[in-house]
Amino acid sequence: MKYEFVRRSDDRLLARGETDRAFVDGATGRPIPVPDSVVDCFTVVSC
Repeated sequence: MKYEFVRRSDDRLLARGETDRAFVDGATGRPIPVPDSVVDCFTVVSC
């Protein structure tokens, strides 16, 4: 997941970052898609 922190008052880019995350089903131990509740917390700026 790539992200940026932008100051709204002047649209100045303050920082860029990238994080690798994995969501895992507790019962199976297998990876699962990122839950919508998490995705909805972020604004997609590019893919």
